[in-house]
Formats: sequence, C-alpha cells, structure tokens
Amino acid sequence: ALFTNSPASSDVDVEANVVTLAVTAVNKEQLTGTVATISCTVSGLTKKLDGVKWTKADTTAITSGQDGYTIADGDFSVSSQTTTLTVPANKNNIDTTYNCLVTSNEHGETDKSTAVKLEVFTVTSTPKSVTTAVDQTLTCSIGGLTASGAAATVVWKDPDGTTVADDDNYDISNGTPDGS
Repeated sequence: ALFTNSPASSDVDVEANVVTLAVTAVNKEQLTGTVATISCTVSGLTKKLDGVKWTKADTTAITSGQDGYTIADGDFSVSSQTTTLTVPANKNNIDTTYNCLVTSNEHGETDKSTAVKLEVFTVTSTPKSVTTAVDQTLTCSIGGLTASGAAATVVWKDPDGTTVADDDNYDISNGTPDGS
C-alpha cells in the first residue's frame, strides 16, 4: 500500500463525459466573380484549436494576406469554433474544393482535413424595353446551381430600386435549380 496511514475509501461512482471532435464543412454556392467566404465548424472542443490551416484541393497551402485570400481562425465559444476562408473575386470563377485543416492537441489531431466545396453560379438576363399596354415576361437565368440544392432567392427591382412584390400587378416565380 502506498499510503498506509490513510483510511480506506469507499467505492465512488465516476461519471465521464467523452467529447468527440467533429468537423463540419459549410459548403457554399456563390455568384462567380464575387468575394466568397466558406467555413468549417469544429465541435466537441473544450478550448480553442491549436492550429488552423487552409489548402487548395491539390494541398497547396494558402497563406492569409497573399493572393487576396484571408483566413480567420475563429473564436472558441462554448464547445465549438468556426474557421473561415475568404476567397477573392478573381479566384472565384470555377467550382473549387478547399481543405480546412485543424489541429487539436486535446483530441490528438494534427491537420485533420475536411473538404469544403465552393461552387459558383452565373446570372444572365436580356435587357428589354417594355410597354404597359400588354403583359410582359422578363426572365433571369441562373446557371451552375446544384440540381439538388435550394432555389436561389431572386429579388426583382423597378428602375428606382424599389423591390417588386408578387401581387395583383406582378406574377413572380423563382423556379427551381433543375431549370423549371
């Protein structure tokens, strides 16, 4: 016995909470040629991550502040942390996969990689002069959306910038990503 002068203790029930690290990719569809921000949410933490990195799909490292990219480690809050990668407009022109790599010493993880997809879409319309004497149809085509994704939110505005409502004067249809 290691402590012979100590009284014996009774049995004690011990409860342990097992915390598992999980990384969730927050994929995004973004208008081509615009600044985009994608992210990874890391849960199961009891403290801030020990390291955050982002790479391109080919594992080329991305450095914050170079080539227009910005990496934000994110703040630890309760049991999670969200890290973001801001992609500059000139790099957001084709569907691209990036990798979020996180290091958590408490979970024994070093550069745990999660793929995050940045998919681009286009918007085209044909300018048209119209008259109020007859009903007119104006269209806006959005290309490159994922067929299984949600429809894009479309807002029509009149020349003075006022939002046009779906009412007795206008019939607005958002359509669906499958082209209907």
